[in-house]
Amino acid sequence: HSEYARSENDGRSFINSAILKIEKFDFVLSHRHFSPKFQNLHALAFSRLDTPANEQGVYFGLLYKHSPKLTVSYYADLYRHPWLRYNLPQPSSGYEHLFFMHNKFSQKLSTQFRFKIKGQQQQAYLADDFDNDIKKNLDSKSYNFRLQADYKAKRSLAFRTRMEYNFQEWGKYSLPFYDAADTTGFLMYHQISWDWKKLNIK
Repeated sequence: HSEYARSENDGRSFINSAILKIEKFDFVLSHRHFSPKFQNLHALAFSRLDTPANEQGVYFGLLYKHSPKLTVSYYADLYRHPWLRYNLPQPSSGYEHLFFMHNKFSQKLSTQFRFKIKGQQQQAYLADDFDNDIKKNLDSKSYNFRLQADYKAKRSLAFRTRMEYNFQEWGKYSLPFYDAADTTGFLMYHQISWDWKKLNIK
């Protein structure tokens, strides 16, 4: 499947995609190229930005259906922005990988596991040896681990427990730049959902 578009200012964009199914596997491969000059406020193309412009990327996805109870999926998205954009004074690039596994043990119990890696560039003001602010694109990498369990005790009563861990690290630079601080976060919550007649309580 391919699509091509051209705006009045000679901005050109295209996206090419292919889907392949082999027994228990589904594959998706997509390539996109959106010119920095392309203008279309109503386009809904696959893009990292709000509008399909100033972006080049390759997306690969895989879905493996081991059984009706177990599915595994993975995708990788590699992209770059060849021209400056809002809040970034120079070209930038990034990537995203996600691994997801869903296991349905029974009609009542199911679990989910997700592991996500995201790398991108963000603008930061760094101080040099003379305390002057300098704009710099910093490379950041974030890791996300999520484990979730859902249990439906009754038709009207369900439980959900989720644990999530996040870690973000920044690329290291030699002087005169300072290192950005790494951050870590942990989340754990338990949810109870009860449907009583037309009333839903969580």
